[in-house]
Amino acid sequence: MNESRIEATDRLRREGRWSEASKFKDATVKRLRAEGKPKAEASELAWREMMTKYSPLPSSEPQPKSDDPLSLEGADPEVIDRLAEVAPDWDRDVRWTYTNFAHPNPRIETAPSLSAWGLLGFARGEPNKFFSQILPPVMAAADEAKSDEPAYVDSDPGLADLKKMAAQVQAAEAAKRAREAEATTAKHAWG
Repeated sequence: MNESRIEATDRLRREGRWSEASKFKDATVKRLRAEGKPKAEASELAWREMMTKYSPLPSSEPQPKSDDPLSLEGADPEVIDRLAEVAPDWDRDVRWTYTNFAHPNPRIETAPSLSAWGLLGFARGEPNKFFSQILPPVMAAADEAKSDEPAYVDSDPGLADLKKMAAQVQAAEAAKRAREAEATTAKHAWG
């Protein structure tokens, strides 16, 4: 088995042997440095020795086919079929994914659709993309929808007038841009 350092570290943590293996690696680095090896070479050799000495434990019990909690292996086929029939709803699916992102063992039965289940898998695999590119537009749309509803009473009665004036200015600017674009189009048409 050709493990990366991250995979070996994760495995050793799962096996409860990381502390012991880490101490062995650190002691090996010190020994190799004392023997005159450069730091980078000593570190590389120490990792190799540690990964050899602390190779995966033989397992007496069968391993699950997938340790991914979002795997569809073992899921009820009827549930999968039912969820596959549900049309994706971006807002609903993103919100469900956000809500269940940190849950250690989400259940497929709670997903609103198969697309939401898949989005949760994507979000866990690419959290930076989910939180920087997918979630913000959904949250912004929700905030915008809330602002359209009179959910609160303005504490400043002049604030409502100011908002109306700002909307009128924006509408006037949009109308002016439309007239200018129309005039430019007409000018080019008569050329």
